[in-house]
Amino acid sequence: MINSNPKSFQDLLTPLVNRLGWSELYLQAQIENDWHELLGENIAKVVHIKKLKNKSLTLKIHSSTWRSEMTLRKEWLINLLNAKYGENSINDVIIR
Repeated sequence: MINSNPKSFQDLLTPLVNRLGWSELYLQAQIENDWHELLGENIAKVVHIKKLKNKSLTLKIHSSTWRSEMTLRKEWLINLLNAKYGENSINDVIIR
């Protein structure tokens, strides 16, 4: 019998990831994959994802100028990520 309502791979993978407790690792991988598209090439070259834990995204930025700039853009980045990955996916951005 052919299923007339096929599911996407994403629809099948998400419940498995959640059940295994890998949801934050999976979200981090999604963000890393989309990072250049989300921030643009210039920003993505200097702002690097370090980790995602307890809905807090830690960024590593070597330039003090860019650390200051991204501190000012924290709310913008949180809103951007939550719009893309779901409300309350990210609650905080930690800049180091």
